Amino acid sequence: MPSVSVIMPVFNQACYVRAAIDSILNQTFSKFELLIVDDGSTDGTSDVLQAVTDTRIRVIRIPHGGFLTALRTGVEAVRGDLIARMDSDDLCHPKRLEQQVAFLEAHPECVFVTTYYGLVTPRGYFLAPRQSFDWKYVSAADITHSNGLFCDAATVFYRHQAVSAGLYDSEFENEKPLWYKLLRHGQGAVLGASLYYARWLVSSHSRDESGLRRRRQVHRLIRLKYDPEGAAKMSARARESRNEPLAISVARRAIGLYLLAGDKASAREVAIKAWRRFPNYASSWAFLLRGLTGRSALRFWSSPQPHPVYQRTASPW
Repeated sequence: MPSVSVIMPVFNQACYVRAAIDSILNQTFSKFELLIVDDGSTDGTSDVLQAVTDTRIRVIRIPHGGFLTALRTGVEAVRGDLIARMDSDDLCHPKRLEQQVAFLEAHPECVFVTTYYGLVTPRGYFLAPRQSFDWKYVSAADITHSNGLFCDAATVFYRHQAVSAGLYDSEFENEKPLWYKLLRHGQGAVLGASLYYARWLVSSHSRDESGLRRRRQVHRLIRLKYDPEGAAKMSARARESRNEPLAISVARRAIGLYLLAGDKASAREVAIKAWRRFPNYASSWAFLLRGLTGRSALRFWSSPQPHPVYQRTASPW
């Protein structure tokens, strides 16, 4: 019996799912199963999964029911004592499971452990976080403020504790409520090593204005329900002006991070799309110029300032 069950929900990720699978199969920790829940993919993902024949993999195909349904299906089917989350377009370090399992064995007060994480662009360029620490406990405030410390898909947790906590909250298509619930049963922790790399795709979620605002509203409601005190203290940090669409704010961040990583082609694609969609906003023209020139700063006589959180890195393994 595997001691760790990795749950990977997947929906229409034919371009990236094989790389995500390989990053799990290449783990130094060997006593695991990879449970892939195909949530009714229609883009060729099923063909990719069928071509992978490793005996540690189990694939469950279900009609499209959404992220939370896929997660619940996975939890009900696992055989391991520990559950490790993995998203179908992300990558993880070969020592991820080894270090997280060892930490939980050495810290019985913890019911889950996550890991600090970097970013990977659509074309495989990496950004590593600048912060460096050994490990620290996770508080409800860390989840509430979404300050880059906490990554949902990088988490390993005890199955029996999650079941006792009530698993996921069906009110939200989001797994963050489970982490709040688990903190009522014990400690949570985050490792300082960057053992997980989240692929940040502008097109990976609904990036239309209504979709973006709906996602923000869901996060706000989760905070209010599970950490009302922290939500009340949370400062209003508007990323865009009142007259600027939220989609432009997302494009600004994506272009900056892609250029920082060296992925100029992806930055150019986002810039052109933003300009075509919002040609009447000055920001769109600035994005277009940055994307076409490949510069993170428009003042050509000055060097771009270092990013406060991320720095460019080669493949981290």
